[in-house]
Amino acid sequence: MQLTILVPDNVVVVDQRPLQIDLAPFYPLFEGLHAVLWNGATGHEEFTNLMPNVTITDIDKYQPIVAAWTEEANKIDAAGQLVHRSPHRVRGTRWRVCAHLAGRRARRSGARTWAVRHR
Repeated sequence: MQLTILVPDNVVVVDQRPLQIDLAPFYPLFEGLHAVLWNGATGHEEFTNLMPNVTITDIDKYQPIVAAWTEEANKIDAAGQLVHRSPHRVRGTRWRVCAHLAGRRARRSGARTWAVRHR
């Protein structure tokens, strides 16, 4: 499983599927943290201050966030609200779009975007 948690944006990406998750209940985990990146075997934590990235070897402490993501993904799938297409093709509907990585990394890699119907 690949995992990306973008703390300032409240975005959690599991296996390249981004969802907005309310991370407020988990903020004690994220003090000074900007992002968590996990590729299935190793990963790292990126901080908002000048601290260097910290390599991590497990994501056990982030399992509650993965559980919240799974719950939200199941709700969306059950409601049939997930659409995998370019938001530029859709007109007249409000859409929330998030790239599976933030900032320059997403623009550089040409990351896929997912449109999730805005409630």
